[in-house]
Amino acid sequence: MLLLFGSLLTVLLITCANLAGLLSARASARQKESAIRSALGAGRRRLVRQMLTESMLMVSLGGGLGVLVAYLGVKALLAIYPTSPATWTEFGIDRAALIFTLVISVLVGLGFGLLPALQFSRTPLNETLKEGNRGTAGRGTERLRSVLVTVQIALALILLTVGGLLIRSMRQLQQVNPGFNPEQLLTMQLTLPRAKYAEDEQRARFFEEVLTQVTALPDVKSAAVASQLPFLGEDSAGSFQIVGGPQLPVGETLDTNRRTVSAGYIQTLGLQLLRGRTFDNRDTAQAPRVVIINEAMARKFWPNDDPLSRYVTFNSDTQYQIIGVVSNAKHSSLQEEDEPTAYTSHQQVTSRTMDLAVRANYSFDREPAALINAIRQTVSKIDPEQAIHNISTMEQQLSQSIAPQRFIALLLSLFATLALIQALIGIYGVMSYAVAQRRQELGIRMALGAQPGNILSLVLRRGMKLTLIGMALGLMGAVASTRLLRDMLFGIKPIDPLTFAAMTLLLLCISLVACFLPARRATKVDPMNVLRSE
Repeated sequence: MLLLFGSLLTVLLITCANLAGLLSARASARQKESAIRSALGAGRRRLVRQMLTESMLMVSLGGGLGVLVAYLGVKALLAIYPTSPATWTEFGIDRAALIFTLVISVLVGLGFGLLPALQFSRTPLNETLKEGNRGTAGRGTERLRSVLVTVQIALALILLTVGGLLIRSMRQLQQVNPGFNPEQLLTMQLTLPRAKYAEDEQRARFFEEVLTQVTALPDVKSAAVASQLPFLGEDSAGSFQIVGGPQLPVGETLDTNRRTVSAGYIQTLGLQLLRGRTFDNRDTAQAPRVVIINEAMARKFWPNDDPLSRYVTFNSDTQYQIIGVVSNAKHSSLQEEDEPTAYTSHQQVTSRTMDLAVRANYSFDREPAALINAIRQTVSKIDPEQAIHNISTMEQQLSQSIAPQRFIALLLSLFATLALIQALIGIYGVMSYAVAQRRQELGIRMALGAQPGNILSLVLRRGMKLTLIGMALGLMGAVASTRLLRDMLFGIKPIDPLTFAAMTLLLLCISLVACFLPARRATKVDPMNVLRSE
């Protein structure tokens, strides 16, 4: 939220700089009007009040339009993420937002309208009313507009760089292998009533019957149940002990995530069996307890040993024999490191609430959600009082897990685009105004033999000078600001040469176009018309 608010303030600063440049240019162009009003008796306070009134009217209309765009924008953002938390529906244009907009509009109107108003009221009467005076701006005013454009370019480059880093980080995150195959995988949850399924054996029998009948359905390749499927809840971490292992100091424990799964879990999710075997019909409640561990657990606790046939305990005296090692899988976030995980058989240790994973055949040409009705009817046949809930596809769960990062990247991209557009408007406006003010000079240069290429180079040189200074400042600001993104980036460094180079080149090319248009217009100046008008 701080990052988004900082980006918002950056866009606001660019807008204010554009507004100040616009009002300053208007004040310079209206110097003769100011002189005539002063000659007719208007005092300085009245001239200042007139300019402030005009600027306040302009920003008020802009603020009102901004409220309308924000109202539509909030609805669009909620439509983009329809599965977002319920609290998102509380976002909207309320009294606080309206007051904030009103205060910002007033402050912008007063703060950035006061300087041009003072400039308008200080017009030298005699010099301005002389014949031929066109109300050209002084060096101080031109310098101010140049500074404002430089600031806009710098701020725009900072936002572009931050947005580019987050977009690249987002792409890196989307390419992370979760460790299992999410395609054609449908997930749902079953919660058994405590009174009806009080015994472990009853619960295990019910889930086994569900798996048998669901797997027999057409278009179903396999099915499995687990106390917690990946990306469907918090990790269930706990401590364990290695039988025959070294004695731990007092207060220290060995920790691992623990999940209860059915025999077809490894196959259904697409995990790889690296060593040993998976659960089967031998692993009943009466059989010795067994456990399967993932590769991360094997490497951490048995780095130089084979964990197969070793025994562990989970906060009790019951020993579990390790019968297999499977590949790692992400469980809560694509950004997380591979953590130790132990899988126990649901026939030996089961739960009232289990997640059901159903993988459709790869030849199934519809979404996995098309199987929901058939699965619901199957469960109802086994127990008419039992219902399935929390239905979704695994691809939806993966997409939802990175929704916050995608949302922030989207907003920052929008802010960066706004900043870029406004910075280009600013430099285009300054160059257009400079060409209009120097029309006489350019006409004389062409009359004395200057070629269109010379005029083009003259105007471009000034615009690109402002652009390069702004980009140098922007690069320094980007280096400083991106260090704050260290915890938000994945797979790339805060100072990523490719992102910095790409954003700098983009801004340079577009700024060149913005400078070229006024420069090209300057080459069309007719020397005869200019000299005749003088």
